[in-house]
Amino acid sequence: MEVSPSESKKLVNLIQYFKEVGPHFPQKNTMSLIIEKEWTTKEGLDARVVFIKNSHRCGYVSVKKDHWLYGVGYNDLYRLEVHGGLTFGGEIKDSEDWWIGFDCAHSGDKTMFNQSGEERTTEFCIDECEDLARQITKLNGTSFAYCCIAKISKARLKEDWHNEMIALSLKDDIYAKEYFEMLKNSFQEDPN
Repeated sequence: MEVSPSESKKLVNLIQYFKEVGPHFPQKNTMSLIIEKEWTTKEGLDARVVFIKNSHRCGYVSVKKDHWLYGVGYNDLYRLEVHGGLTFGGEIKDSEDWWIGFDCAHSGDKTMFNQSGEERTTEFCIDECEDLARQITKLNGTSFAYCCIAKISKARLKEDWHNEMIALSLKDDIYAKEYFEMLKNSFQEDPN
């Protein structure tokens, strides 16, 4: 994909884009990316589609610092389903937000290493970002969200959420049970 100077897309050094290089990005300073699309999703979350030059696309949705997902690692967000699964959760250099994203560099996807794979278009990634934003919004106020909050804060939830989790644990809610298991383990580790 060639980008002319007159196009409005930003060409950014890949390593400079991310504050911490994730495991799915090469450590060499040889790749760059093009921000193909930036928009606010229908759910009101910011999103981006980026193209890693000569390879594949990635999609990202962000949440603000006061959102329950801020700071949650992508491995803990197993309830969110996107193409190939989430592969990034973190900050990027030009934003104060927490970005959650996926890449299109999986088996069967066209990349610099698999030229015969299916190319995932900008439109495909936009649709995946919109779906990811819907899933994030749908999880607001759920036991999954409360469990994530407790993991990040490493503390007991505020009283009304804690009481809600008690009620949910009596109904065998798996995230409520996970929350109480975390609390039990933290109390065992705490000598006080």
